[in-house]
Amino acid sequence: HDLTLRGEFWGKKGVLELEKERGKCVFLLAHSSAQSPTEYVANYLCASSSTYFAAAGNAWARARTAWNIFAKPVWLVRAMVLFTKAETWSDEAVLMVGGIENLSPAQLDVRSSIKRRGYRNSEAWDCIDEAFKRTLEPHTRALLLVTKAEMFASGENFNRAWDCFREAYEFVPQIEPKDAVRVLKAYANF
Repeated sequence: HDLTLRGEFWGKKGVLELEKERGKCVFLLAHSSAQSPTEYVANYLCASSSTYFAAAGNAWARARTAWNIFAKPVWLVRAMVLFTKAETWSDEAVLMVGGIENLSPAQLDVRSSIKRRGYRNSEAWDCIDEAFKRTLEPHTRALLLVTKAEMFASGENFNRAWDCFREAYEFVPQIEPKDAVRVLKAYANF
């Protein structure tokens, strides 16, 4: 978790290498968990999809800032591969648990972000709508509002986007700094 926050995805001690090692163990651990093996693996897939989504974002950022003409395509390919893995694993988790209605609000937040970035807006809206049917922790509500605002803005519905950003901003004092940064950064980019 700390490595992800620091953006240390690459190399032998990076997040992606640790994720691969964790993946090797998950199927063995699934049978010794208090959860059902299916639920345990689905939770792992959701968590991994979040990690790969974050790594894809890091790779996109590196591609944008790469000054070396040979490095840019390498980072773009990495970003596409990692994003595809994040989306695929999120889809697999949904299949394993029997639909998005069986995901936690935090898992729905991650899935809505992945689907939005993959231009699958109807699926992203489904996740957001499902999450808002439940009681939400302040940080999850704020992050879902950010995704909702970004989707409204991409559809040029700026008034509704502004309302969502304003509501998300109200949660900033109540949430962890890492989540507050995401809210503030999205708010500033708007």
